[in-house]
Amino acid sequence: MKKVSLLFLMLGLIAPSLKAQDTTPLTYSEVIQVNGVSKDELFSRAKLFFVNTYNNATKVIQNEDKDAGIIAGKAITSDNIIIGKFSGSGATDAPATYTITLAVKDGRYKYTITDIVQEKLGLLTTSPDNPEIPVMAGKKWKEEARAGIKKSADFTFGKLIDALKTEMNKTAPTEEDW
Repeated sequence: MKKVSLLFLMLGLIAPSLKAQDTTPLTYSEVIQVNGVSKDELFSRAKLFFVNTYNNATKVIQNEDKDAGIIAGKAITSDNIIIGKFSGSGATDAPATYTITLAVKDGRYKYTITDIVQEKLGLLTTSPDNPEIPVMAGKKWKEEARAGIKKSADFTFGKLIDALKTEMNKTAPTEEDW
């Protein structure tokens, strides 16, 4: 009986460490204050961001609701998402698809970039245990690879976010501005 009790005690101590790793998808999101700017003006700026950023905004935009103040689209990165120092191997460099949503209200807007899927690695998560990352040289390589992917994604989406913030700070042209 003592052996059975000891077995259950050991299982109780080990079980929490066997919990699955957090594989939360990689997401970028922020609310930006733009004091004194109306919802309609921010919506116009958001629309111009899509037009100026993507070769064909009509193919990117999946949902546009001016009354709700939401524009959402699916796009592909112009830069490849890479695994840090392992880039150039051909097996790891590839663009990523993503969903971008802009929501506007009077005096603020929110961007959210989600569903980031790299062509060869699948859904990018915040965990080094992303099952899509191949195990080539054990756990240390996988951790380095995940850090490289995160760094590359941060750089790529950082440029997109900077462009968005720049565009959202510009006054949208009016009919008189032609």
